[in-house]
Amino acid sequence: MDFPKRRPRTVEIQPEMENLEKLYFTNISMYRLPPMSEVSIQEFEEMVLDRLRLLRILEHSTLKEFKPYSNEWRDFVLTELNVAGLKGYVRLIQGASGQKESVLQARRRDYISHFLLRLAYCRSQDLRRWFVTRETELFRLKFMHLSPDGVSEFLKVHDLKYNEMTAKEKDYFKASIASCTFSGSVASVENGKYFKVPFASVPDLVTTGRCYLFRGVAFVSANDIVSIVSTDFKKILEDGLQALTKIISEVDNDERVYHIIKNLHKSYIGRDYATGAAGSVSLHQIDDLSKKSFPLCMRIMHEHLRSTHTMKHDGRLQYGLFLKAIGLSLEDALRFWQEEFTRLIPVDAFQKKYRYNIRYNYGKEGKYKDFSAYGCRKIIDTFPTPPQVHGCPFRNLKEARLRDKLLAYGVSRAHAEEITGIAKIGNFQEACKRYFEISHDVQLALSFTHPNKYFEESQVVIRNRKRDKSEPVKIKTESERLLDDDAKLWEDPSNDPDVKLPDPLMTQTQDPAQITMDWENAF
Repeated sequence: MDFPKRRPRTVEIQPEMENLEKLYFTNISMYRLPPMSEVSIQEFEEMVLDRLRLLRILEHSTLKEFKPYSNEWRDFVLTELNVAGLKGYVRLIQGASGQKESVLQARRRDYISHFLLRLAYCRSQDLRRWFVTRETELFRLKFMHLSPDGVSEFLKVHDLKYNEMTAKEKDYFKASIASCTFSGSVASVENGKYFKVPFASVPDLVTTGRCYLFRGVAFVSANDIVSIVSTDFKKILEDGLQALTKIISEVDNDERVYHIIKNLHKSYIGRDYATGAAGSVSLHQIDDLSKKSFPLCMRIMHEHLRSTHTMKHDGRLQYGLFLKAIGLSLEDALRFWQEEFTRLIPVDAFQKKYRYNIRYNYGKEGKYKDFSAYGCRKIIDTFPTPPQVHGCPFRNLKEARLRDKLLAYGVSRAHAEEITGIAKIGNFQEACKRYFEISHDVQLALSFTHPNKYFEESQVVIRNRKRDKSEPVKIKTESERLLDDDAKLWEDPSNDPDVKLPDPLMTQTQDPAQITMDWENAF
């Protein structure tokens, strides 16, 4: 991707074709070739954030108890996308056809945003893995809406050819296929189409018994071809992301682009934690909430503030923005910090030294810009020195001190040893997740990537437990929470954005030696 410095407000992706119908002729793509179009810096940022919201919704869907790729899972995702205002993606997923401007523009944004997001998520193995997983979920979601003719057209357009079973092979294996899979009768096997692929390429079908295995070969029904295509899709993405890691420094040289993507993985784009939930939390609730629903990092900071009546600048930022995001109003925030600090300093000293910064964080001073609460990645990457107490305790506290802190907070010794063991090997977010599970007596599918996500899910668990202690805890979605009319409960769940993602710029067949040349020509 070439970002010319002589055009300060535009990111140029060399245009070779002007016709949207020729460039973006399908709703679902393998993303083999980088886009050739032009986007403004503003559109660049909008595309990236919208797609990240989409992928976060897919990630959040994994917290539900739906069967993967079931109709219930699909309906949940589509509902969440509509709530988030991502109607362009809904159109594409549901198979919008025709050459209307709105459809073509949705395809364009889908295609370009995929490649732009690669720039942010090609930077680590964890980010690449996350990105490939989410993009594959999106791919399969789109594929679910293809008609049989649409599937055939897709395979033709993308030149995807798979080894089909011969009539002789089908006749030999038909009884075995019918008895070992969900294919039904022998007659249905005879009338159906089956492909032969290595069993390792369709692990989901092997696990669920939807294919017949013979000497390392899986016989797959055409109805399940999405599993085969998804494997190829993942390979293209993985290869492209890996290739991009070798040349990403060239992109980082462009300050306009780097400014947008450098902290993308640290941003939180589920609920708007720049503005918070006005009035959700009052001053007198904080002490109780800190014990029940604060993640360990915030609870430690809160108790430090209450006991010492002081906190360094970085700690005030981390903790203050967290309180703002859970809904502490500016007026209550000023009162909260003043009540603590003025136990050691005069009121006029507080007004001169701290009042402006608190108002600044709420967008009421300076540039009048709201600041977002820190995500886990940013918190983990900070290294406080005594007497500072910010950062991630699972990373910064020594093993014995972390264990003692957990014991003091009511965690059993066995569980405290388990959590410190997880933290010791560097799985800080997994340790935080385990702390949540133990303290709330629930099981989670994913680790937290934002302290406000922790807080919200804690509130959901508490709310649901109060509502019906006889039912297992169910973590509700954003749309479900918005329907809840209990004003004291938190209305949004969250999506998390602290992960880096991968990039499928290169195709499977490209020579690594050509990567630099391909990058320059393509972008």
